[in-house]
Amino acid sequence: MRAMVKGDIDFAIGLTDHEGWAYTRPEFERILRLPHVGSYVWDDERPLGFVTSVQYGDSAVIGHLVVSGEVRGRKVGRRLLEASLRELDNAGMRSVLLYATAAGEPLYESCGFRALRGVVSYGFRMDHGERARRCELLSREDLPEVCELDGELFGGDRSVLLKELHAEHPNLCFKIVRDGRLTGYVFGRRTPLGGDIGPWCSATGSMDDARGLMDSVLGCFMGERVDLGFFDDVPLIRSVLGGCEVLKQVSVKLMVRGDVRYPKERVGALGIAGFELG
Repeated sequence: MRAMVKGDIDFAIGLTDHEGWAYTRPEFERILRLPHVGSYVWDDERPLGFVTSVQYGDSAVIGHLVVSGEVRGRKVGRRLLEASLRELDNAGMRSVLLYATAAGEPLYESCGFRALRGVVSYGFRMDHGERARRCELLSREDLPEVCELDGELFGGDRSVLLKELHAEHPNLCFKIVRDGRLTGYVFGRRTPLGGDIGPWCSATGSMDDARGLMDSVLGCFMGERVDLGFFDDVPLIRSVLGGCEVLKQVSVKLMVRGDVRYPKERVGALGIAGFELG
């Protein structure tokens, strides 16, 4: 077992492609730019599995745990996960979260994780109707307010991530302001597959505000594939996304070890930044 480095990205892309998750080079490069204690590769003459983790303050996200079929049944996934968790504990992480398939839940439960909420990995094509831009672009000057609101909803400091996402694609990030205060935001980014959306948050409780944010960013991806992870226990989300051609719909569970992140009462959190980013 060894630390994951940039030279492992091609291997990681190939393995996630084989498993149907389709991660891209920019996404893995972003993980390795962020604090990523506990990201390891299982190497037995050649790489055969890996785990990634990113950290925000005292919170961490396990973004990938993938092993080759050649070594399944040899507890390689467990060894990778346990090594990552030891490193995160040593680094003082109070909370570790991940998004688990049904097949992975027993392993995570045995390592101290508990299921909190259902999440849907949703891929769709924007070729139905038009989405009018209804919200203003988010500016760099807005980021302190965004980071403050995001901290309330997520329960940890993701300011490094949010500033990087905005710097990459400032023309795909939108905001809502009510009575002079920023109350909602959405971040979009381009990938080799099309578009990726998240986080998507609105603290006003208004469906119109949530829809306005989504319509504004989706209008930038007409005719393209878009991917989004959203909380399945927020009823308005499916109506906001209605009318799109569905390409992928996979249900997973948000699982947490330690302090809770995204509790159900924080209903302003609609769409996650990404499974690999929390």
